[in-house]
Amino acid sequence: MGVVSHGKALFKIAKNLIGSSLNSERIWEDYLGRIPDRVKQDRFIRINPELSGEVPALDEVPKMKTLQGTVRSKLAGNPIIEQVANRLIASSFCFDVIGPLSEKGNGCIVAQGESG
Repeated sequence: MGVVSHGKALFKIAKNLIGSSLNSERIWEDYLGRIPDRVKQDRFIRINPELSGEVPALDEVPKMKTLQGTVRSKLAGNPIIEQVANRLIASSFCFDVIGPLSEKGNGCIVAQGESG
C-alpha cells in the first residue's frame, strides 16, 4: 500500500468517524435515554427544523449564510422559540415565591416573589 492510498484510507476513516460523532439526533436520543424516569421529559426541548436538500458540510463556509437564513425563516413565528426564550429568562433570576401561583391560559405560570 502506497503512502497516497494509505493517506486516502486514513482520511476516509477520519471522515466517517467525524460524521458519526456529529450525528446529533443519535446523541440527543442517547442523552434522553440516560435521564432518570422521575425527571419529566418535557423539560428538555430539541429544536430540529426540517431542511430540504443537502445540509452543507462543516467546511462549506460560503453555504453557511444560506443555511442560517433558511433556519431562521423556518423557525420564525414558532411558539417553541418563545417558550425556550421564556425559560432562559426565567432561569436567570432567583427569588422566593410569596403567595400562590396562578396559571395563565397559554400554559404560563405566574409567581410573585422577592429577589433572593
